Amino acid sequence: VQSVQFLLDGANLGSADTSSPYSITWDTTTATNGSHTLTAVARDAAGNVTTSSARTVNVSNLARVAAFGFGELLGSSTDDAWGSHAATISGATRTSAGRYGRALTFDGVNDWVTVTNAADLTPASGLTISAWVRPSVLSTWRTVMMKERPGVPSYALYANSDLNRPAGRRLGSSDVLTSGSSALPVNVWSHLAMTWDGSTLRLFVNGAQAASAASTGPIASSTGPLRIGGNSLASQWFNGRIDEVRIYGRPQTAAEISADMNVAVAP
Repeated sequence: VQSVQFLLDGANLGSADTSSPYSITWDTTTATNGSHTLTAVARDAAGNVTTSSARTVNVSNLARVAAFGFGELLGSSTDDAWGSHAATISGATRTSAGRYGRALTFDGVNDWVTVTNAADLTPASGLTISAWVRPSVLSTWRTVMMKERPGVPSYALYANSDLNRPAGRRLGSSDVLTSGSSALPVNVWSHLAMTWDGSTLRLFVNGAQAASAASTGPIASSTGPLRIGGNSLASQWFNGRIDEVRIYGRPQTAAEISADMNVAVAP
């Protein structure tokens, strides 16, 4: 054997390896999630070629950006379980009665958590944001989280909107809002998630898709912070408890959202 060319789904995966033992390092984050086929093509000095049998692998890139379980006992900061995003609590109080362990209670007036801007909070090709919410009051707009920018947010998740339903929002080629079919119950925990896959914005309530809308173009750039429980654009404040905030740089499936619902945030 003179060289081995590795292939992913029939396309060359890097350059041919000309040194034994023949191998390659594959960064799976460059591939889409799902099933893929790997093969190897060996060549000798005489030009003879042999292709290996195929091996099927499943790619599941987590693309985790940030997660907040609000499990600290005290202090004005909260830890990002998945990274190093700085987050400061303003006004919201800690409670042991969270969805899983501890949570934060927001007064619906001026409480929020501010996550300092970072490039990965505005992902390029896909997004999932989710949280458990237990609203005490539902009227007008109630922000669960929002990536702020002047005028219109890059994206946002609401426990309630002017239609008295939960809603997801994203600014791309246009400002798109997609709303659920009914209001959330008060004083009951509900799970909300919003995904974007490059073409469609979807809203999930308790793990089931509740609405969708076409949404094209990249997420609008933003140097503003990510807010949890409120926003500075329109003073839309959440009243109640929020727990288990997660942000991914890719769209999750309904099955993945349901799996996240049933476990606490963990590193």
